[in-house]
Amino acid sequence: MTVQGLVDEGIFKVVNLGDQLEREITAPFCCDLLSIAMGRAPAAAPG
Repeated sequence: MTVQGLVDEGIFKVVNLGDQLEREITAPFCCDLLSIAMGRAPAAAPG
């Protein structure tokens, strides 16, 4: 499926179409911002 095909499904609210609408989607990735932030945050200082 291409990016344009996914947009055409009408499932998601499109915020920014970008410029590669014919790019093939081959490996979907899903995450949430909190998990990314916590995974990259430095360890708490001992105290």
